[in-house]
Amino acid sequence: MPSNNLKIFITGDIAMDYFLIRGKRFYSDDQAHDLPGTHFAGLKGGAHIIFEFLKEISKCNKNDRGHEPFKIDFGYR
Repeated sequence: MPSNNLKIFITGDIAMDYFLIRGKRFYSDDQAHDLPGTHFAGLKGGAHIIFEFLKEISKCNKNDRGHEPFKIDFGYR
């Protein structure tokens, strides 16, 4: 079991990932105004998504005393 002194420091480019999500309407001026149209969502990617992934792994792998196996920091502090 890793010690509580283990630290991981993530640094790198934060890419913004954008996703187009198609709704029920094909055109924004469609007459069916009660149906959702196309919209987009943006999420941080790149090094930030690796940071979030490792942070969640650490939370899920707590030892019997409730300590996380490693501390993780991101390089924008």
